Amino acid sequence: MSYFDECCGTCKWHEHDDWDDEWICSNTFSDCYGCATEYNDTCADYEERL
Repeated sequence: MSYFDECCGTCKWHEHDDWDDEWICSNTFSDCYGCATEYNDTCADYEERL
């Protein structure tokens, strides 16, 4: 999905918002830490899964 490419271009982390069922970009680990999902990872980790 192009959304992930855009996210990785500006953010270090992906965070999945279960309430809105959408992806949120965060620049610091602390922003994502509260959302314990398997999708919280670095862009490098995500690209490795592609």
